Amino acid sequence: MIHVEKRTFIPEQMAPELIEIFARGVRRFVETVDHNLGEQDALKRRFERWVFPDYGIREEDWLPFSEMVRDRLQEVIDDLETQFGLFRRPRAEVDNTLSVGVGLYLYKDDLVEDKKFQEMLAGLMEREKEI
Repeated sequence: MIHVEKRTFIPEQMAPELIEIFARGVRRFVETVDHNLGEQDALKRRFERWVFPDYGIREEDWLPFSEMVRDRLQEVIDDLETQFGLFRRPRAEVDNTLSVGVGLYLYKDDLVEDKKFQEMLAGLMEREKEI
């Protein structure tokens, strides 16, 4: 069982607009994962994928790696924006409108923090077995 230790995370000196962007991004990702975990029908799950080099990359390759990913994902975003135009615009008083989108991001794990996280998860799993 996982429990929340803090109800909020607000980085210091952050503009309200940035807090909203942060909160929306986290909420959208969590809602997607939650939906997918609860949906039995694989065809009804939302698109969610991870891709990473099997053995990581060398530290000195981080900048060229991040540039390559940024360039490639920008191409995907540009193509999606073009494809979005193929859908009819919802009519305010006639259509039920959904707020939808695609979120892409590049992550870089902090290995020290990741190790702590793995240890925390292992401890939680052990406690679950005891119950």
